[in-house]
Amino acid sequence: MAQLAKVDLDLLQICQGNGEFVHLLENSKGSPESFASAYSQSMRLTNGEFLCYHISTDYKSISFYNFKNASDGRTIIIHLPAKLMHEHHTLVVEEQEGVIVVDVILESSAFLTMRLPLEYIFGIENVLDDNWLSMQSPYDFTVRRPHLLHKVSQDFFVVFLEDGGLLGLRQHNENYLEPLLFNDYSYIQTLTSMFSRKKKQPADRAVACLVIHDKYLVVLTRLCHLKIWDLGSFHLVQEYNLTENFNGTLETIEYESNGNYISTLNDVIVIYLPIGNGVFKFGRLSFTNDGERKPTFNMFSSIDANMKKSTIWSFVDMKLTDPLELNFTSTTFNLIILWKSGSNSKLQILNIKDSSFSDFEWIEASNKSLQNFQTEEISALIQNYDFDKALYKLKSHYSDMTFKEADSLLLANNIVYSENNETQQQQYLANLDTLLRDINNNHSEIASFTIYKNDMILVNTHNLYNHGFYKINSSLENIYFNLSEITDNDDQFAKYFKLLNLFFSTISRDAILSTSDKFNDIAIRKHEHSTNISTAFSQIFNECLKSKFEKNNVKTLFAELATYDIIEILNELIENHLKDTSYHLDNFVEAFTGNVMNSSIIIENLYHQIVVQNKLLQLVLLSFLFLDFDTNIFGDKIETLLDINYKQTFFMSFYEFDSKLTQSSMSMHTLQYPHGVQIFSSSELAGYLEFEIATLYSTPIVDSRLYIAFMQEYVLNWREKMEPPQKAINFFKYILEPLYRRNEIDEEFLLAMSMFNCGRFEQAYEFFTMNDYMLHLANKLPPFLKNVQQNSLWYELLKTFTESSTNAHYYLQLSLLFKTYNRLDLALKCVSKSVEYSMKHPSVEEAPEFSKTQHLAYLDLLVEFKMYEEVIDVLRMSQTVLDKSTRKECFYKLLSNSCHGPNFFTILLNSCNTQEGSKPCLSHRDFVIIDEILINSLKSNKWEDCKKIFTFRLTNNRDREAAEIVYEYLQDLVPQQYQEKQKCYLFILNVLKTFDNVEDQWIIYDGKVKKLIDLKTEFCKLSSAI
Repeated sequence: MAQLAKVDLDLLQICQGNGEFVHLLENSKGSPESFASAYSQSMRLTNGEFLCYHISTDYKSISFYNFKNASDGRTIIIHLPAKLMHEHHTLVVEEQEGVIVVDVILESSAFLTMRLPLEYIFGIENVLDDNWLSMQSPYDFTVRRPHLLHKVSQDFFVVFLEDGGLLGLRQHNENYLEPLLFNDYSYIQTLTSMFSRKKKQPADRAVACLVIHDKYLVVLTRLCHLKIWDLGSFHLVQEYNLTENFNGTLETIEYESNGNYISTLNDVIVIYLPIGNGVFKFGRLSFTNDGERKPTFNMFSSIDANMKKSTIWSFVDMKLTDPLELNFTSTTFNLIILWKSGSNSKLQILNIKDSSFSDFEWIEASNKSLQNFQTEEISALIQNYDFDKALYKLKSHYSDMTFKEADSLLLANNIVYSENNETQQQQYLANLDTLLRDINNNHSEIASFTIYKNDMILVNTHNLYNHGFYKINSSLENIYFNLSEITDNDDQFAKYFKLLNLFFSTISRDAILSTSDKFNDIAIRKHEHSTNISTAFSQIFNECLKSKFEKNNVKTLFAELATYDIIEILNELIENHLKDTSYHLDNFVEAFTGNVMNSSIIIENLYHQIVVQNKLLQLVLLSFLFLDFDTNIFGDKIETLLDINYKQTFFMSFYEFDSKLTQSSMSMHTLQYPHGVQIFSSSELAGYLEFEIATLYSTPIVDSRLYIAFMQEYVLNWREKMEPPQKAINFFKYILEPLYRRNEIDEEFLLAMSMFNCGRFEQAYEFFTMNDYMLHLANKLPPFLKNVQQNSLWYELLKTFTESSTNAHYYLQLSLLFKTYNRLDLALKCVSKSVEYSMKHPSVEEAPEFSKTQHLAYLDLLVEFKMYEEVIDVLRMSQTVLDKSTRKECFYKLLSNSCHGPNFFTILLNSCNTQEGSKPCLSHRDFVIIDEILINSLKSNKWEDCKKIFTFRLTNNRDREAAEIVYEYLQDLVPQQYQEKQKCYLFILNVLKTFDNVEDQWIIYDGKVKKLIDLKTEFCKLSSAI
């Protein structure tokens, strides 16, 4: 039964990727071409942090990064002058007094030592000392090739040679390594074999070693011999054939390569032997009672690996540890073993129950990545031609680097995504799905493991920044990963889920997936019947599951369920596994600085656990689709599960959309916890996950840190040049639109804002105007909406809710927003609503500056749509709102613009003519303003301009002034313009004749009165002259 589950960690997923790559011994810049490596290992440092190093696939470079900063910090790449002599086996990395010392033997026979201070690795210092690198040639390794390098102490190395010999290297100073031969015959045998014609037999060379009591070197050889060397005398003191009790069942028992086949804890030694599927021998190193006190290895137990004979697994790594926090009934030691088969991995824990090592049990782990459990959903989307969502899901499940690698491979094979060809789209996505899983498996291929912090198992992979983490299962995870192994002896809670899983496995996955999506429709009240759970469930059943199951299977389900206490099971699920927690924030240690690995472990495990909970919870909800249940009994429980399912969906959607932001927002509990909490053990991690999940399920979505962070990032802080622009569209399309709750005013308002961000302006207008937001949100805005930055796109609009504003203010700001993005039609609708509200509520006194802004905005948009009659009405009615200078500016723009001027002037004249009685259309002030504009635009000898003023004055009952402007124009004509002068006199005479009283028949020119009789005389003289 699996009690642990593998969780993939991609540190790039929660890093900003702003790290620094430092290349040593080569003039390179930027990240390496490939993150793939031949080997990797991690180590704990004295400052409590961890360092990881990778060896490149060509064995010519070593990369280092720390878990604290990962790719956001400094990654150091050392380019070696030659390849490593024997892969990673001729490399030693250790910390000495705050300095990482790297010792390697190269193919060139050189012994290279590099010293990297921790301050340099963590980016505190930027320069290395001149003596950071030293190269020596203590021995000709081209004759006797090294097979394994082991560092016994700061000044002493042991080199294990391919011929089985041992060579000591003692460091006397930085530039001198003294070679010391151990007392064996390998040197002579090597010389003899060089001159012998006989076929060479592979030497019984070392494959693993460790040092005991700082005095004895315990060596495991290729032929499964255990040798104990005295490091003081360089003599072999004991040798054991570890396979002699296996009765020669195999012709040859040997190791194929070097490895970590030996581990020790306290005085116990465990050795892995490659016999069958593997054998683990346990023993102790003791000393004889005679005067020599020789060390002896006393084997007291032998345990076979727990593997099926039909499977082939290769040993990777192991470590003997104190008991892990797995709730063992009894335990003394744990042996953690890591296996692999191709790119697949397998972790086992051998729990030794007593000191005799005779009582033990095997603890298994689920080794599949979570992506492997989620491929069904993507495959269903591809088969159902929902290509956009399938592509979105693929991008959300894998890192950018993995996706780019897969896309490049497809492009190289001429497999491309065609927007207009469904067949090509389906082919592309199906291949992409397969390729992404393969690449992800390759990136997750294991190299070794490390005990992280106290007892957490961290796997190092063959790819930079990629790790694996084995989390101890929660109760629900134990059920989920062991559904097929639950028996009649288990409790009814576990058997209940096994029963549901068996039943729903008989229904197509496509049907199950489409049905599961419907539960959130109830939570968001998408349909009218959503408020009635029984009706809603019946509707879902009829839409998605009717006729898609075997009736006999349903009968079996009903019969089995009748034996269970469903209410008790639901209570246990909700209270004990989902909402209940005994933890509080005060139970955890505050993290004063960020730690990428710590953050990655928390967020990935949290996501993993919520996904598993969601799968089990949906089994429960699906079962009620088949049941005729009493809402008085089950209603509250089902509503609770629907609410949790909705919150789980939100969390999973947020994580898949932006895991970096999800992680950072989950860390922000209070200002005291800007970096979250520190996790030191599996039990602390389990407790913290329980606390976070219970908090998530008990907090309204709109009040959660996660929701607020995403709204701030993708709605409030949105910019026109946001990169990539598709991000805002996807956020609306795949998160907000399908998950917003109907009739929740604040959510509908945020949805409108998101629509606006995506350029869906018509939809945005509809949602911005569907509610009386001033009534519901004024002075009730959530804090994150109140505290927007002043440079935010939404600052002015949101400010209307926090001040003593009205709908007039709200719609005006909305209009200005639409105008900014050139949606003038919607801007006009909004400003019309603003003006309409002001007119309907005259008792609401508005600030003069607001009224002025409102009217000007209205006028600008009316002009834009050439609605001149409305323009005139607005100007006519705004005598107290717009001052003289503003009105003058408005009229000038209208009359002087070649696009608007002629039409506006015509409609202006018509408006003046339509006024009944003597009441003028224009106020005296407006008449004067327009008249001045027309006079100032009058050009000499241009009759059309003069006629405009004449007509304007005449239309506005300014007959005398109309005649005067013509007379003024006449005076500027040259003497030879006889006909035009005649026309002007006729205009003047006709106007003056309209005055009934002779005494009124006059005009003023140049301060003098010109009577009608005088003007007639002038006209006669002009006529006689012609």
